[in-house]
Formats: sequence, structure tokens, C-alpha cells
Amino acid sequence: MSRRIGKVVLINDFSVARGGATKLALDLAEGLSARGCDLRYFAGDDGVNPAFEEWGLDVTAVGGRKLLDSRREGLVNGIFNRAAARALGELISAEDRPDVIYHVHAWAQILSPSIFSALKPVAERVVVTAHDFFMACPNGNFMIYPKSEQCALRPLSAQCISTDCDKRSYLQKTWRVARQAALRSIIDFDNSPLKIIAIQKGAVAYLERGGIRRTNIILSPNPVSRLRNDRVKAERNAEFVYVGRLEHEKGVDLLAAAARQARAPLRIIGEGPAEAAIRASNPDAQFAGWLTKDQLGDALG
Repeated sequence: MSRRIGKVVLINDFSVARGGATKLALDLAEGLSARGCDLRYFAGDDGVNPAFEEWGLDVTAVGGRKLLDSRREGLVNGIFNRAAARALGELISAEDRPDVIYHVHAWAQILSPSIFSALKPVAERVVVTAHDFFMACPNGNFMIYPKSEQCALRPLSAQCISTDCDKRSYLQKTWRVARQAALRSIIDFDNSPLKIIAIQKGAVAYLERGGIRRTNIILSPNPVSRLRNDRVKAERNAEFVYVGRLEHEKGVDLLAAAARQARAPLRIIGEGPAEAAIRASNPDAQFAGWLTKDQLGDALG
């Protein structure tokens, strides 16, 4: 995509970081803003973040809620969010130019596959960062969660559809299959010029297994920024620190159990559905919830 960039539209479910995908979307917004880039942030939620005004971002907000916060409407909106498609379509009609780039980050919690129908007319200027594998796999991680095993199946094959791999139930798996089928009906991976960013080399083969052509995959590792300017003297510290969403597949429950067995102090920074189980497995662990960037830097000291 060697072209002059006049404006970037960042598209993401959330406006405040409660996970890695949104943090990276916001880091990109801050970095591009610092370089004087013309930006718009298209948010699936209410679009509220005090930093947006500081960074000089124009914001378009759909005003939606994440799937688990709106179960009834989420069943339909999670497969095709008409409000999101309409809002993005109106934005493209009003502001599109040949030098506008559309960069999609997280979309599976609010925005849904519907946004890709709105992006079809500008697909040659669309990039999607694959923070997970929802572009390729129904459950987003090529995992058979009930068995804690990796999945080697081809997404949406008969064997994939019949496999109970979901975190919660096979019923939810069938819903995820419907969402993946909706995505495939909108994006023709064999012919679409849309580009997918893989954040590590090992992710490329998984994206290809989902039907995405290698020529449409760009390898671009996540940026790393310092949380502190001074070196943390870790050799003097006894405490272990975990930072991130509290999910089984991230191994935080294993860390908590190991810390208790080793009688090592553990501080957990973040929130997520596995919190109750982790608290039960290690009552001595300290839970800090989500922290700001500055607070996180202090905590890691």
C-alpha cells in the first residue's frame, strides 16, 4: 500500500483500553496524532475517552454495548450490527478521499462483521490488525477450550462446525459459526484487496488456514513503549506481577496456583471472567484492577 496518506480512520470496538487490542489502537492514535496526522476514531461504544480531546481526534461513536452486556440484542447485533454499518457507511460517504486509510482493530465485541460491508467500496485502502484470529476462526483462537488443546481443523469445515470448542457452550459455538459465515459472505478472501496485519510470524499460517491469501497478509509486530525511564531493579524484588485480561487461555490461573504453591507474592493487574476462579485458587494474591499507564509504571517498580 505505497500511497500518500492524508487521513487515517481508526476503527475499534472500544474507546478505553480493557485489553491489548484497544491499548494498541489507542497507542497508534496517540503516536499518529503526535506526528500531526489527520485522524478520526470510529468507536463501537460511546466514544468517551478524555485523551481524545488532548490528541485532537475527531470521534464517531455508534453507542453500542459489548455482547455480554446486551445478550438479547447482542445475538443479532453480534452477527450484523446495522447501526455500526450505517454509521460507518455515512462516514465514508461524507469524508472518503483517495488518500484516506481505514485501519480496523477490534470488531468482534460490538461492531460485528457488518462494518466490512460498509468498507467494501474502499477495500483497497483497508487494513485489519489481527490481534486475535476472529478473521479466520469462529472462536478467535484456534483453541478447543473444553480440552485446553490447540485446534488443527480448517475453519468452517464440517468437522470444525461439529466440534465443541467454545469457552461456554456448544450453543454459543453455533452462534459463532453463524457470525463467521456472515463474515465470509461479506469478504471474499480469494479476491478482496483488504490487507490483514499479522502481529507475529507464527500467526501467518493460522490466518492462511482461515482462507486469507498470503499475499494479503502483512507482518508487522506490535510496537513496544517504555512504562518507565529508569531500569527496574528486578533482582531486588520478590513480587511477581501479571498484567492483562484475566482469561484461562492466558495462563494467569496457572500463574496464581504456582505462586501459591511457591509461597511467592503475586499482584494481578487487570480484570476478566476468570477473576473469581483465580481468587479462589490463590486467596493471597493482590488484585489491582485496571491501572493507567502511569500507575502501571509505578506498580512495576
